[in-house]
Amino acid sequence: MDISLNMEREIRLKAVLLEYDKGTDIYSIAEMFNIQPQTVMTYIRERKATSKQEEIENTSAHKLTIKNWAEGITVLDTLKTPKGKMMVAEIHPHVIRCFNSDGFETFGTAELYYMNR
Repeated sequence: MDISLNMEREIRLKAVLLEYDKGTDIYSIAEMFNIQPQTVMTYIRERKATSKQEEIENTSAHKLTIKNWAEGITVLDTLKTPKGKMMVAEIHPHVIRCFNSDGFETFGTAELYYMNR
């Protein structure tokens, strides 16, 4: 009995997400499948969370193969930092020294800038 309920939910989930991808609004989908709008929003959130988790896992798997985090970053490149856009002054395999026009200077891990490109 549990198996049939799970299969029914999976089928409904796929149908709801298909309608959502077509552009149907949440309330129309809820009426169409005789479910609450909150249920539709839960299905959408679950899919987004799952896809984001897969993206994070794929990024993490790729990170492990990188030997030089600063590869591809050159002196005078502009990077987005927590203090705003800054230019690269020095590059080391794992650390980057940056500065901005106000004379503010900071060091950051090259991994952070590599992942946020």
